Amino acid sequence: MKNKIPCDIVQDILPLYIDKLTSEVTNEQIKEHTSECEMCRERLKNMQCEIQIEEDTVKVKEINYLKKTRRSFKKKILISVMSVFCVFLLIFSGFMYMVFGTKTRNSDDITYYFSLYEASQKGEIFPETLYSDSPVVCSFDLPDRDYLGTCSDYRFNLTQKVEFIFMSTSYVLVCQFSDVEYSTEKEKLDEKYSWTQRNFSGEFFGIKPYFELDGFSFRAVEDSDVKEMFLVGTSDDTNEIAYVFFYDPDIDYIEGSFTDFVTTETGWKKVVK
Repeated sequence: MKNKIPCDIVQDILPLYIDKLTSEVTNEQIKEHTSECEMCRERLKNMQCEIQIEEDTVKVKEINYLKKTRRSFKKKILISVMSVFCVFLLIFSGFMYMVFGTKTRNSDDITYYFSLYEASQKGEIFPETLYSDSPVVCSFDLPDRDYLGTCSDYRFNLTQKVEFIFMSTSYVLVCQFSDVEYSTEKEKLDEKYSWTQRNFSGEFFGIKPYFELDGFSFRAVEDSDVKEMFLVGTSDDTNEIAYVFFYDPDIDYIEGSFTDFVTTETGWKKVVK
């Protein structure tokens, strides 16, 4: 076999040939040489494979970099969207709480009770409460100041709950007496009040107007209903008489039992021992 140019020279210029940097004349000579020389032909093939592998590797790295960049970009967008959503959710939750959430105020200041008593005696509907200008209608005969003077101890709580535009108000008064005074005052209850036998409107059925709660036996005073009720309870174990007045002009029925209602909707737990 007769080659026009030596193999060493061909192999030296093969990189230039592969990169297409050689002239047409040189290209023809290399093609002619490699067609006749198996060694140079294999050399050219191997070099082309190595270059292809390098190019593929570079392409893979570029693709991986682009994928990584795109994932990072998507992650940043997702984090931004989630951050905006969380801020919106917090603002929306705060707005919903301000508008629809239940806000509760409590006080153990007995002057609020006297304000209710005086308003009930005068037929007024705006006794002094924790919220200004909150109407409370009380048509029941409440214990007066002299009555409280006969107690050995008393505890009081005023609770008002506001939900959107609706408000409920409860007054809880627990009076403790000596053994003799307790028996006397307990007997007077049946003389002073008439007890209703009418069942109250419950969520699914009528609720009886008498129940037991924390050692007290409660009964509802005549003319009580779900919107305005007056409950009186006695405890022979502690010589105590409890008065619970509840007013909510927007309530339609009692959810659950009477015991649950008094426990959750009034300040009962704040005064009971």
